[in-house]
Amino acid sequence: MIELISPKSVKKEMELIQDFDSFGLKHLDINSPLGWNYILDHTWLYRMIENYLNTSLIREPVILDVGCGNSSFHNFVEDKLNIEVLGLDRPAGYCHQNKLKNVDFNVDFLKFKKYAEETVDIIYWLSSIEHNKLDDIKALYEKSMYFLRPGGLLLVTFPISQETSWFDQSQQTNMSIKTALKVFEEKKVCGRYKKTRKEFQNNILYLKDKYEKRYGKFDRNDPEFIVGGLYKIKASL
Repeated sequence: MIELISPKSVKKEMELIQDFDSFGLKHLDINSPLGWNYILDHTWLYRMIENYLNTSLIREPVILDVGCGNSSFHNFVEDKLNIEVLGLDRPAGYCHQNKLKNVDFNVDFLKFKKYAEETVDIIYWLSSIEHNKLDDIKALYEKSMYFLRPGGLLLVTFPISQETSWFDQSQQTNMSIKTALKVFEEKKVCGRYKKTRKEFQNNILYLKDKYEKRYGKFDRNDPEFIVGGLYKIKASL
């Protein structure tokens, strides 16, 4: 399933958002260096991981955070859920970090061979898979499914726009709903694009203010994209 992540729904998670603050993830500060949309990504991803683990029998899950950069969200998940998360990022990643934090495997995911087929429990991409061209996104998705065990969980947060195009400002592929359904082999979308986009425009969670600070403008055509979340359980044969 692909969900159009609703700012209105995320706003109900104020206790969790305040917990993020203790890890330096200051989402309600418009001067924070965090990505403008990350309050949605972090809240949605954390709840999906938490709910999945709470309803599974897995005791020591193998979890990959792909494109992790130097994310403190990684540490938040480990601390709050008392689990280990393995970080993976490529040497020439989008952020070009000169200091690696939480990166256990410094390698391109398409060349990653640490695990055998169907041995990983959870793989998540936190606003990272989009920093690739469309064909590569498809290949990265397929590689993720290769590693997941039957019943394993793939989570991806990514930008959804009205049309599929390359967004120069952030060096990313913005996918339309139609493209995202095809790339991630899904049939269902939860939410309505125009309604969700209106929540951004209404400045819920200061998203309008943060977008304008990031890109220097916010007119009637903005935001250029909203945030989508893929929740996919690998089927058993």
